[in-house]
Amino acid sequence: MIFKMVRSLPIIFFLTCVAVSSWSQYNFIHYSVNEGLPQSQVYCITEDLLGRLWIGTQGGGLSRYDGKEFIRFNTRNGLPNDYINALCTDEHGTIWIGTKKGLGFYRNGEFQRITTSSGVEPEIISLVLWDGVLFIGTPYGLLSYDRLNKRLTPKLDQILIDKTIYALAAYDNILLIGTNAGLGILDRSDSLHFITSVDGLYANQVTAINAFTKETAYIGTQNGGIQKYSEGKIIDLINLNETSAFLPRSLYNKDLNTLWVGTQYQGIGIYNFADSSWQTINDQSGLLINQVRTIYPDSWGNIWIGTSGKGMSKYLGRQFIIYNVTNGLPANNVYALEVDDNRIWLSTADKGISMVDNIAGIKWLGNDSLFQNVKCNAIVKDQHGLIWVGTDNRGIYVFHQDTLWKHIVEDGIANNNIKCMQLDSNGTIWVGTAGSGIMTIEKLDTFRFDIIKYLYGQGWKNTVVLDFHVDLRRRIWFCTEDGRIGLIGKDGISNIFSIKFGVPAIPLRSMIEDDAGRLIVATGGEGLIFSQLYTDSIQFQHVEQNQFNSLNMYSLIQDDNRRLWVGTERGVDRIQMDEIGNVIEHEFYGRDQGFLGIENYQDAAIKDNSGSLWFGTVNGLVKHNPSKFIPQSNPPRLKIQSINLFNESIQFDLVAKDTFPFDQNNFSFEFEGIQINKANEIRYQWRLKGYNESWTPPSNTQYVNYPNLPPGNYGFEVKACLYANNCSDPINYRFTILAPFWTRWWFFTGLGVFGAFLVFLLYRTRLKRLIIKEKQVEMEKKLIKLEQKALRLQMNPHFLFNALNSIQGLISSGESSEARKQISHFAKLMRSILTNSKVDHVSLHQELETLERYIKMEQFCRGQSFTYTFNIDPEIDTEEILIPSMVLQPFVENAIIHGLGNINYLGQLKIDIGIKGNVLECIIEDNGVGIEKSKSNKIDRGNNHISMGMNVTSERLKLMSKNKKLERVHIHDLSNQGDSGTRVTVNIPI
Repeated sequence: MIFKMVRSLPIIFFLTCVAVSSWSQYNFIHYSVNEGLPQSQVYCITEDLLGRLWIGTQGGGLSRYDGKEFIRFNTRNGLPNDYINALCTDEHGTIWIGTKKGLGFYRNGEFQRITTSSGVEPEIISLVLWDGVLFIGTPYGLLSYDRLNKRLTPKLDQILIDKTIYALAAYDNILLIGTNAGLGILDRSDSLHFITSVDGLYANQVTAINAFTKETAYIGTQNGGIQKYSEGKIIDLINLNETSAFLPRSLYNKDLNTLWVGTQYQGIGIYNFADSSWQTINDQSGLLINQVRTIYPDSWGNIWIGTSGKGMSKYLGRQFIIYNVTNGLPANNVYALEVDDNRIWLSTADKGISMVDNIAGIKWLGNDSLFQNVKCNAIVKDQHGLIWVGTDNRGIYVFHQDTLWKHIVEDGIANNNIKCMQLDSNGTIWVGTAGSGIMTIEKLDTFRFDIIKYLYGQGWKNTVVLDFHVDLRRRIWFCTEDGRIGLIGKDGISNIFSIKFGVPAIPLRSMIEDDAGRLIVATGGEGLIFSQLYTDSIQFQHVEQNQFNSLNMYSLIQDDNRRLWVGTERGVDRIQMDEIGNVIEHEFYGRDQGFLGIENYQDAAIKDNSGSLWFGTVNGLVKHNPSKFIPQSNPPRLKIQSINLFNESIQFDLVAKDTFPFDQNNFSFEFEGIQINKANEIRYQWRLKGYNESWTPPSNTQYVNYPNLPPGNYGFEVKACLYANNCSDPINYRFTILAPFWTRWWFFTGLGVFGAFLVFLLYRTRLKRLIIKEKQVEMEKKLIKLEQKALRLQMNPHFLFNALNSIQGLISSGESSEARKQISHFAKLMRSILTNSKVDHVSLHQELETLERYIKMEQFCRGQSFTYTFNIDPEIDTEEILIPSMVLQPFVENAIIHGLGNINYLGQLKIDIGIKGNVLECIIEDNGVGIEKSKSNKIDRGNNHISMGMNVTSERLKLMSKNKKLERVHIHDLSNQGDSGTRVTVNIPI
C-alpha cells in the first residue's frame, strides 16, 4: 500500500519558533487574597517551632499558614496594630511582632502587647534576637527588650538617636545595624562604631543585611549595590549605583553559590559567585510583581517571596518546567509525546503537532489547514526516522524530512480513529483503534507499507485499545477501555485476561514493565494493578492504594533511578515498590510542589535521552529535570493539641507522668502534624501502651478517644507520616489511672479493723435485738389472740338464731319460695365469712360483697325496718386494694343493733368509702338513737359482744399499722349536733 503524499513541508514546517531564552522561567505558586491571605502586601514572614508560616501584612494583620489554610489574626485578637513590619521567633516559640503602633508577641495561643513607660508606641521597622535580648529598629533609633525583666528601653540613644533602623542582623559577637546614616557594628561591651561611604560603603542608607556565617555578612544599600562585610572590612561585590531606583529589601544566601536580593522595584536579583553574573527574576519570568519586600527560607526547603501588592509566592525551583501558551505552545492541552534525539514531539488540543527543541526552541506545525482542528492521540518514531501521528477520525499522518503522507480508511487502515501506537523491536508499528481492533504497519520500502489487521470482526467491534507494551521477550501486550489485557502471539491474540485474572472491568489506560519483570497497569478508578510477566500463571493484584491522592490514573513512566511516576488528575505520584508490590517510598507532586500541569492525559508521559521526564497535561507540557530536584519530603512535625478528660481539656506534661483517680478514665487526644509541602498527605498512627501495643493503620484522623479505661499504667504514642518510612518521632504521653480504693492493701487492712469493730458492735447490739425481738414476739402473740377472738366474735349467736327463726317462720307460713331464697342468702353469707376468715387480707371488693350479704340478712330478720346505701369513690379500684378480713362487719353490726334496733321510724344506714393519701377511709353512719342514749337504754344483752368486737378490731388495726399517730377508729355522736345517729370512721392504711 502506498501512502498519499500530501504536499511539501518547507512552507508549513517550523513556522512558529520561540527562542530558548523564553523558557528560562522560574516557577512559583502565588498566594493572595483569593487563596486566603487577608491582604496582598506581605512585608515579613517567620516560622514557628512547628513549621507553620506567620505572614505579616499591611492592614490585614497577621496570617498563619500550615500548608492547608490561612488563619487570620488582627487587633480583635489582641494585635497592637494590623500593619505588620517585622516578625521573628525565639527559641521558646514566642512570635515577636513589630507593627506601626508598637510591639506585641504571641505565646501559648494568646496575643499580648508591650507598652513603653512613656505610653508612646513607636513604629517597629526591624527585629532581631541577640544574646537573649530582643533588639528593635524604629524610625527614631534602637530599642531593646529584656525578656526576663520585661523592660523596653532605648539602646545607645545618644549615638543612634533620630536614626532610622532599617535592618538588623546578629552574629555571635556583634550586632549589625543598618541605618539611614551607615552600617553600625555593636559588640558585647556595648561599643558601637559606624561604617559609612567614607569607609567604602556604596551608600549610607543600609536597607538590607544578611548574616551568612559567623564572619561574613552581605550588605545592601539604596542606590548603591551589594557588598560583603567580613572581619571588619567592606568588600565590593555588586556596584549598582548607576542603576536608578535600586532599593534592596531582603537578602538571602540560598547556598554557597548564589545570593538572592529582593528589591523594591526590580524584582529579585540572583548573584552567582562563581562567574559574578547577575540574573533577574521579575514579572517577565515568573513573579507577579517586581515589588519584593522579603525573601524567607523556611525549614522545609522552600523560599517564600513577600511582595507589595501581589501577596506571597513560593519558589518551586526548576525541577519542573512548564511550557504552555505563555511561552510558545499553540495550546495548553498536551495529548501525546515522542522523543526524537534532542527533540520532543507533542500534540496539542486541535492544534496538530509541535516540537520542543533544546536549541531552536518551540516549533509549531499547525498554522496550515492541514492540522487545523485536528486532535492527535498518538505519536511514534520508527527506525527510519519517520514520525507517525494517529488522530481522532483523521487517520494517520507520516512525517519524513520535508514530506508528509496521509493514510485513511480508504487507503486500507482499519479505522480513522487512532488511540495509541507502539513500535516493536522488528520495526513494526502496532496501532490501536476505537472500535476496529488492532492493526500493524510494516514498511516494505520508502513509499510502500503492509497493513495487517487483528481482531476486526472477532467480537471486538466496540472495543477501544488504549495502550501497548513490548516485553523483554518481544511479546506484544495491549489493554482496553472495557477492562481487558491481551497478549498477541504469532497467529493473533493468544490470551485475554479479565476479571477472573484480577483485572477490573474499568478503563486500563497505560502499561509499563519495571525492572522486576512486572507488568504494571494504570486503571481509571482502582489505582495500579500488576502481575509477573514471565510466569506460567498470570494473575493481577492491586498495589496498596492508601498511599495515593487519587486512584484515577492516566500515565506511567520510569526514571533512571527505577522509580515509577504515575500521572493522575491531581498531579504525579513518584513511588518505589518492593518485590511483593508494597509501596516503600512515595512522593506526590501537585500544584503546591511545582507540578503546575496538574491533570495528566492518557499515556502522555515519556523519558528523553538525558533522563528528564516529560508529561502531557491539561495546562501544558511539564518537564521534570532530575538535576534540579529539591527534596521536600522531610517528615512532619507533630504536636499534641489537647488532651481531654470527659471532654474537658486538661493541663498535661509530656515529661512527667500524670496520675488520675479510677473514675477519671475517659480520655481523648487531639494532635496535629505539619508538613507544609505535603499537608494533605499526612497520615497518623497511634497506640496506647498498656491497652493496645500495636500501631493503628495509617489514617488522616486527628482525634482518638479511649473511654472507660481500667486502672493501670499507660503511654499514648502518636506519630505523623508521609509514607511508611518517613515518619516523625513518636510523641509519648504517660499517665496512670489508680485502682479503686477498695482494691488497695490499706483498704483491706482497714476493712479488717472495721470488721473486728463490727463484730464487737454486733455483740453489743445482740442483746438489744433479743429484747426487741421478745417484744415483737409478744406483740405477734397478742395479734394472734386478737385474731382468734375476732374469729369467735365475727358472728353474733343472736343474729344466727334470729336468721334461722325468721326462715322457719317463712316455712311455717307456707312461703317456701321466699324461704329457699333466704336460705340461699344465708348460705352464701356463711361461706363468705368462712372463706375470708382463713386469710389475713381480702380485697375491698370481697369485703364489701360479704358486708352487703350480712346487711341484707339483717334487713330480712328485722322486717325491712331500715335501708342501706354504699357510696364508693369511683377512682377506687376495689379489686386492687387489700384490707384485713372482716374489719368493717363489727362496726356495721353495732350500728344496726344499737343504733337502729329500737327506733319507731325507718332506719338508714350509709357506708362511704374513700381514699385520703395512703389511707382508706370507711365511714359507717346511721340515723338511730345515738351512742349515749344507746348506752343508757341497755337494749340488747348482746352489747357486750358488739363492744368487744369493735375493740378487738381497733386493736388489730393498731398492731398492723406502722403509723402510730394515725387514729384508727373514730366514733362521733351526731345527736350532739342536733341530728340523730352515730358516725364511725375507720382508717385503714393501704
